[in-house]
Amino acid sequence: MKRLKQKTLLSTMLCGFLVLPAACGSAAEPGSSSPVLPLDEIREEAAKKAPDWDTFNEYTHTDIGSGLYLWEYEVEGGRKLRMGGADLNAAPTQVQLIDAEGETTDLLK
Repeated sequence: MKRLKQKTLLSTMLCGFLVLPAACGSAAEPGSSSPVLPLDEIREEAAKKAPDWDTFNEYTHTDIGSGLYLWEYEVEGGRKLRMGGADLNAAPTQVQLIDAEGETTDLLK
C-alpha cells in the first residue's frame, strides 16, 4: 500500500511539473488556435494600421515584461513579434519584428 501511495504522489508531482510551466509561460486566450503567428498576417495588419494589444489575440503570447507589458509571439521562420507598453488601455509604444538572427524591424514607423 505504501508503494502505491508513493507512485501516486510521484505521478501527481510529474504532472504538476509538466502543466505548471505551460500555464505560467503563456497568456493565451481561451480557444486560441495557433501558437505560431503567420508573417503574412503581421504584414497585412501593419499595412492597415499600427497593431494594438488585441490585433493578434487569437495567438499565444508570452508576457516577458517586468514593470512594463512586453508580449512576445512566435512567428513562422524562427521570428518573434514583440509588443510593449506601459498600459493595456493605450496603444503599444513598441512593436518589433525580430528575425532569427536578432535583427529588429520597428513596425510603428
